Amino acid sequence: MARRVAAALVIAAAVLLVTTGCGNDSADPPPLPTVTFSFGDRTTPAGPTTPPSVPSGLPADQTSSPSPNPWPTDLTPAQVTAAQAALAAYQRYWSVMDSIAGNPGADAAAQVADVATAEAGDDMLTAAQDLAAAGQHSVGGTAVDPRVTGVAGGVVTLTACVDTSAADVVDGSGVSVRPPDAPGSYRRYVTTAQVAVFNGGQWLVAVDDADRSTTC
Repeated sequence: MARRVAAALVIAAAVLLVTTGCGNDSADPPPLPTVTFSFGDRTTPAGPTTPPSVPSGLPADQTSSPSPNPWPTDLTPAQVTAAQAALAAYQRYWSVMDSIAGNPGADAAAQVADVATAEAGDDMLTAAQDLAAAGQHSVGGTAVDPRVTGVAGGVVTLTACVDTSAADVVDGSGVSVRPPDAPGSYRRYVTTAQVAVFNGGQWLVAVDDADRSTTC
């Protein structure tokens, strides 16, 4: 799971798939867990840490209806609050990814800890370190259009269209090293993510599973 998260970390991930062979977008991902993760726990999720205001989630057989908002219409008010918090957290997560990819040699541990769980955060930092070691960095920015597909306890599951077409990865001379826009390295691609709430009400991205073989 951890390496698959790294494949979705920064716009540079498409380059890392070519230069390091660390992608597995073609494999079918396992079902995503619907659990509350424990910050700093790299092995197993902890028990629920959901605040009382966030109730149990949707039944497994309940499907989403079209909605003018980026979440299903049948959420309770408390679930809508959770969905809004998770969507905002996911946008912050991508802002941090763009930031550390643009300056991969900087110490970004504190920034990463504010947006991702320990394991997902380690993968973000590793991806940045790989860019720095290769003498590469990103330019431009990523646009993300996430939609909530379910709320279960303290975990919000969402899908997103990630658009990196306005960004690039360059070497020390400013020359692009990014592979062509093609299946397996689409610049607009689909990702499935889970954002979990922790003690104190902090929302962190725990899973971000990209599929660059599918465009959006």
